[in-house]
Amino acid sequence: MTLESINNLAHLYRDQGRYDEAEPLFSEVIETGGRVLGSDHLLTLTAMTNLAVVYRRQGRYEDAEPLYLETLETMRRVLGEEHPYTLSCMASLGALYGHLNRHDEAEPLLLEAIEKYRRVLGENHTHTLAPMASLAAVYQKQERFEEAERVYRTLVQQFRQIHGPEHRATRWSIEGLILSLTRLGRFTEAEPLARELWALWENNSKASPASIARVLYLLADILVHNGKSEEAEPLLRECLEIRRASEAEDDRLIASTESLLGDCLTTLGRYEEAESLLLESYARIESTEGESNDIAHAIRKRIVDLYEIWPRPDKATAWRASLPESAEAVRPSEP
Repeated sequence: MTLESINNLAHLYRDQGRYDEAEPLFSEVIETGGRVLGSDHLLTLTAMTNLAVVYRRQGRYEDAEPLYLETLETMRRVLGEEHPYTLSCMASLGALYGHLNRHDEAEPLLLEAIEKYRRVLGENHTHTLAPMASLAAVYQKQERFEEAERVYRTLVQQFRQIHGPEHRATRWSIEGLILSLTRLGRFTEAEPLARELWALWENNSKASPASIARVLYLLADILVHNGKSEEAEPLLRECLEIRRASEAEDDRLIASTESLLGDCLTTLGRYEEAESLLLESYARIESTEGESNDIAHAIRKRIVDLYEIWPRPDKATAWRASLPESAEAVRPSEP
């Protein structure tokens, strides 16, 4: 087989998720290509970036980073600062840093890739939008929600035009926009987007139970905040059923859902049901993650709210003593 044929087969294996088979083939292309064609040859360089992709998808980030760094440096020198391959490698390295929460390193790379892609390929090209998506995720992790919102709005608009409303990129960007809005406390603005997102997922025959549960929770959370708890309750019960039935049995997700359903029932005046769910959710999260985490704090705050509304003043006082000083601002990460 020629080097190009080996490289094409490795590509096929990579795209099929057969990473253990793709890795040695890309390594062979890099080794032989570097010896025969030179380390600066395009085939060698693209094999290096593809091997880095394989490592990243395998979770081998420490192996991926030096490959991206070496390839990017060479591509800048050989191909030029604005060559599409150079920009692709730059964007991939920025996305890797974002995934590793190395945000100060991710942001400048992604901004540079976006600026140069816009100049070379235009505002609306999918290659321009990819690093924008990575940048929006970085802003969201940094809790820079206003900046994240602006980027997500652009992505939603562009992905709608390019792919249509049902494409996964469009759904992903809508979800990111919703999360940014809820973190900014703009639940009324988020509600129509969340309803649209649920309609897209509800009619998707390929949707996984985990994805369905995530979007159900997102919509229900917004409905509870907007005073529509009666509509939220059946959504939360469906979400909870899915999460309890999952083989993964993620206690963090289950506890978050039990807690939100308890809060929903509190607003509906069904205090005994709410108490049972809230106490169960707190016991679950405390046994797995302890009491010093965002979900545990949020559950305790909801328990205090329940006992104050019911009212059960003695219980409210006892639970209030366990709240952190910043309890009024507590809001768990979106599960």
